[in-house]
Amino acid sequence: PILYPAYVYAFALGDPVRAALSLGVLGLGTFPTLFAYGTVLDTISDGHRRTLHRALGAAFLVLGYIPLSHGLMLLGVHVPHVPVPFYQPLV
Repeated sequence: PILYPAYVYAFALGDPVRAALSLGVLGLGTFPTLFAYGTVLDTISDGHRRTLHRALGAAFLVLGYIPLSHGLMLLGVHVPHVPVPFYQPLV
């Protein structure tokens, strides 16, 4: 699911070469992070690993709720939400 926006972007480009290049750059940018995460994960104990996974799970839930709540607000469903600063161009 995390890759779907990248696929949509690549499809919207309309050029197969640029689309392949953009997805390749995404893969190259993702590789160091995943490598570092796997390396660090091997060096910590099981207890700390479990704590880290729980903290990351909670962070993903929070980061998933933010766009969900804003999307519901746009549809007229009022839910508690975190105010997110949006870019407003100077006129």
